[in-house]
Amino acid sequence: MISELLSKYIWLVRLISSRGEKGISFAEIASRWESRFGESYPRRSFNNHREAIADAFGVSISCNRSTNRYHIEGGEDNENASSWLIDSFTVGNILSRKDGELKGRISIEAIPSGHTWLTLIMDAMTDSTCLELEYRKYRNSKAEKFTVRPYALKEDMKRWYLVGWCEQRNDMRVYALDRILSLESNGSVFSMPASFDVEEAFATSYGPYLNHGEKGSLIRLRAYGTQAAYLRDLPLHRTQEEKGSGDGYVDFSIFVVPNRQLVLELCKTAGELEVLAPESLREQVRAQLEQGLQRYGRK
Repeated sequence: MISELLSKYIWLVRLISSRGEKGISFAEIASRWESRFGESYPRRSFNNHREAIADAFGVSISCNRSTNRYHIEGGEDNENASSWLIDSFTVGNILSRKDGELKGRISIEAIPSGHTWLTLIMDAMTDSTCLELEYRKYRNSKAEKFTVRPYALKEDMKRWYLVGWCEQRNDMRVYALDRILSLESNGSVFSMPASFDVEEAFATSYGPYLNHGEKGSLIRLRAYGTQAAYLRDLPLHRTQEEKGSGDGYVDFSIFVVPNRQLVLELCKTAGELEVLAPESLREQVRAQLEQGLQRYGRK
């Protein structure tokens, strides 16, 4: 179950989002708040919540001074952030209600790492306080301890990741929440870099991997059969573009730094999605598929 405060943030974003560009007055917000939560809603509390939502989720609640009505600030980035906030947390909140109106009627995939550390990390992000974490990588049997400035959270393929500045490494790092053994705030305050943007940090990444200055590559793909329709509905990457088509196929491109996660993803649909270029990535996919065939006994 998500925290009570986070639940209120979600409710507030949903309420204001539902009014679109027309917006909603503070008087109506306060009235709806009192009806929903059984308590008054001072304007100061509302402004504090606006700041917390902006800091934690990048969702800006703005006021049109000519009408004194509040709305979710326009632009694709804020719309995506608002959708992410609602999609990621609202279903779980509804299913946790005691009345159980929808019990047995909604099926969702659990994200195991999200339940233990999310609220603590978001509180630290809001307060700009450093975190002390004990972390064990898959390839290491021994855990390590780090002091991290929590810049952002990223969700990818049913796993949550903490993105932050590691004081021991003196660099940006990404930590899978399900590999964190212990976590607490040390109370030390840091200054959030004004230029940091999590979407920009992963602009040419595939999955939760920082590129640390590596240049992206133009990757050309050919989708056969119904795979083209799947890619149109659910792009492989935000840079995906459709490049043309032929008899039974459609060509696409993405611009990313190739990594192991991309190779494995391409292997999943290798029968209907072919890497045309670069040749180095094509060879990595082929080698991975050959290894799989060998494990299944192909001579």
